[in-house]
Amino acid sequence: MKTTLFLTFKRLTLLVALLVTTLVLTQTRTEIINITGSGTFTVPPGVTSVTIETWGAGGGGGSSNNSSTNGGTGGGGGAYARGTHTVTPNSTYFYFVGSGGAGAPANSTATAGNGENSWFNATGVNSAPTTNTTGTLGNGGSRGNNNTTTAPTNRGLASSSLGNLMTSNGNNGAAGSDSGGGNGGSGSFGGGAGGTGSTDNNGNDGDIPGGGGGGSNDNASHRGGNGGNGQIRITYAAPTLVVIGNGNTITNGDTTPAIADHTFYGSIDIANGTFSRTYTIQNTASQAGLTISGLTITGVNAGDFSVTATPNAL
Repeated sequence: MKTTLFLTFKRLTLLVALLVTTLVLTQTRTEIINITGSGTFTVPPGVTSVTIETWGAGGGGGSSNNSSTNGGTGGGGGAYARGTHTVTPNSTYFYFVGSGGAGAPANSTATAGNGENSWFNATGVNSAPTTNTTGTLGNGGSRGNNNTTTAPTNRGLASSSLGNLMTSNGNNGAAGSDSGGGNGGSGSFGGGAGGTGSTDNNGNDGDIPGGGGGGSNDNASHRGGNGGNGQIRITYAAPTLVVIGNGNTITNGDTTPAIADHTFYGSIDIANGTFSRTYTIQNTASQAGLTISGLTITGVNAGDFSVTATPNAL
C-alpha cells in the first residue's frame, strides 16, 4: 500500500519566500489615451490598482446662423474627473474617449454639436459607469449658440461627472458680438484651451483635451470651431519583477494555493514520486540586466524541494 502526502503547504512556503524577495521594486507608469471612441485596457501583471483621469470633450462653437447680425458663442469646455479603482492583473477593462462637438456649419442654421463624455468602466462592462465606484467619467461640454450676444452656460459639469477622488467643472464659452464670435471655454484641471472666436473668419478649434470651439464671426460663410477631443490618463504602480505560473501572475504575498497558477501540487507518492513546475520571473521594468540570486527554500520539510535551474539575468 502506498501512502500519499499533500505538498501544498510546503510548496506554498517556497513561493512566499520567493515572492517576498523579488516583488519589491515598483515603477510608476502613465498611459495617455486620446484616440477617440471605445477601446480596452489590459492590466499589466502584478498591478491591482489604477488611478483614472478623464476629460470630457469640448462643445463646438456657434456660427452667425446664416446671417450677418452677430457671431456665435464659444463651445463649453469639458469637465474633469479622477478616481482610483481596484483591478485584476491581466484582465481587460473598457473605456471611451469622447469626440469634440462639431462647430456649427457655414451657410446654415444648423447648430453645433455637444462634446461627448469620456469614461473608464472598472467592472469589465463595455458601457459608461453609473457610480463613482464602478468607474470614472468626465462630462463633455455643450455646444455654443448661433447668432447671439448672450453668454452661454455650457461648460461640462462636475455634477454630471463621476470620480471618487475629485470632479471639476469645465469653463463656459464666451458670448458672440456684432463683430465676431466668442472664445470657447477651456477644459478643466489642465485641460485644453478653448478656441479663439474669430472677427473675420471661422472660429478656431479647441485644444485637446476638452477645449470648446470658438464662435465664428458675423459672416454666413464662416463656421464655428470644433471642440477639442477628450482624454483618459491611466496611472499605476507596476512591479518591475513578477512571478508567473501557468501563464498567470502569482500575486505578491499570495497565501492561497491555486491550480490556475500552478501553486497547488495535489498528491504525490511519498516513496518515489516527483513533481516539477516551471515558473517564469519576468522583468517588466524599462532597465535591463537585473540579476536574480540567492534563491532559498525555507519552511517545514524544505529538503523535499529543490530548484533545478537558476534564472539567468533578466
